[in-house]
Amino acid sequence: MAQHRTFLSLPADRLGALIMGARRRVIYAAPSVSLEVSAALINVVNRLRAGMVSVVLDVSEDVFRLAHR
Repeated sequence: MAQHRTFLSLPADRLGALIMGARRRVIYAAPSVSLEVSAALINVVNRLRAGMVSVVLDVSEDVFRLAHR
């Protein structure tokens, strides 16, 4: 039985490939976005129906302080 996870930590190229392979919906929630991931998000928005891609960025200073301790 396949195990589905809600949250993953992946390198940008792998994340971009997963985004490009989406067939129904993409929800991207992160403290930032790389060039590879942003390109994949733009491409998948053009392929999927309207409203099927959501991006949530938390760019507050506190998030970056926690990540780099």
